[in-house]
Amino acid sequence: MAEARAIVAEEARRLRPGSPRRLRLEQASGRWLAAAARAERDAPPWPRAMRDGYVLRAEDAERAQREGLRVRGLIRAGDAPWTGGGAESALAAGECAEIMTGAPAPPAAGRAPVAVAMVEFTRRDGERVFLQRAVAAGENIAPQASEMRAGAVALVAGARLDYSCIALLAAVGEARPRVYPPPRVAVLATGDELVEAEGPRPEGGQIRNSNGPALAVLVRRAGGRPWRLPPAGDDAQLLRERLRQAAAGAELVLVTGGASVGKFDFVQAAWRELGGTWRWNAVRIRPGKPVKLGVMAAADAGSKAARPRLCLALPGNPLSAMLTFELFAQPLIAALAGEGAGEGGRETAAGRTGERDAAGTGTADGLGDAAGVGAARKAMRAARPWLAARMGFAYRGKAIPLDQFLPVRLEGELTAAVIAPLAYHGSADMAALAAADAYLHLPPNTTELAAGEWAEVLLK
Repeated sequence: MAEARAIVAEEARRLRPGSPRRLRLEQASGRWLAAAARAERDAPPWPRAMRDGYVLRAEDAERAQREGLRVRGLIRAGDAPWTGGGAESALAAGECAEIMTGAPAPPAAGRAPVAVAMVEFTRRDGERVFLQRAVAAGENIAPQASEMRAGAVALVAGARLDYSCIALLAAVGEARPRVYPPPRVAVLATGDELVEAEGPRPEGGQIRNSNGPALAVLVRRAGGRPWRLPPAGDDAQLLRERLRQAAAGAELVLVTGGASVGKFDFVQAAWRELGGTWRWNAVRIRPGKPVKLGVMAAADAGSKAARPRLCLALPGNPLSAMLTFELFAQPLIAALAGEGAGEGGRETAAGRTGERDAAGTGTADGLGDAAGVGAARKAMRAARPWLAARMGFAYRGKAIPLDQFLPVRLEGELTAAVIAPLAYHGSADMAALAAADAYLHLPPNTTELAAGEWAEVLLK
């Protein structure tokens, strides 16, 4: 499995997204940023009150508890900073000002440090305020430029825009960011037994085509634009024509079924007949062993684009198809959609204070401290998250020289998640797949895992 994923990473590095265009913020959600966004000014642009209360010279805190301070005025969020230029714009000894969260904190005479006393710990008597506890210099004040400095990279190129990134772009005035277009991903199912969900009730040995709509959803979640083709059945000639059509019109082709070595498994031969090659024939995983990665030159694909076309032949059983999509298709779609492209996913927000961001306590993808409010981590994530969790049951099984994945539930809080078992009846068990939160990864030849032992899971 590791070798196959390394090959996928190698192919992903060769891929280039389409030409970027500018979109409004709401339209850009889910896209990858093509050019770094920079701060238009310091953030915050002035020392900012972090609580409602009273701003005072820190050295007056003891005096404020004994005899109180004169309230000079009210500073609301949106008021201009008290920068005046003269002594009248600064807090003098014995003075304070009522201040609201988000408002600019005024300076103190002589550049004395200021602080904000929370309103909950004050008592007002007319025009005087008494502190009920001391405050330290800088308390409840965010220093100017503590989040980022003017001109610093606020969000790196190659970052995917989720709601937090959209908020950040809006905050720095990037109203129409340049983003990459979603790649077109063809989804083609094979098998004479398939009946579409909108079709008549299956009869005899027929089954519904569940892989088609499910893969379309996964493609969209991964950042692509799904293009579902009509199923090819088990007709070699029709399959070849569908593959030709898909390769000419999409950057990546996903085929489900027909990838193994059965009498009616025609995908390998059809791809070769069109001029394609296969990077591997099978991967040592269960489920999903027949998965294959194919490459075709653009000229052979009949495409006007210069870049080659890729084909992932996924197994037909639903759990096998979805798992192998997560392991092998998702990184390719992300690369085609612009992940880490442009100015390259390596830029950081120069001028940051060096504090850990809210998500910078270490994650399963191996990234901890993140500059640019987590943008580097967003730009570099190449798959669904892998997490460590404790086993909530004892596993025992035969030694199998394959990486195995079992659908499981996760119980408890994410930071203390416990792996719970699911009734599972093989890779066609869609009820188990729907009930699962994750896939439990069993390295090759794992025969037992004790309850309470740490194990690795791939989130669904």
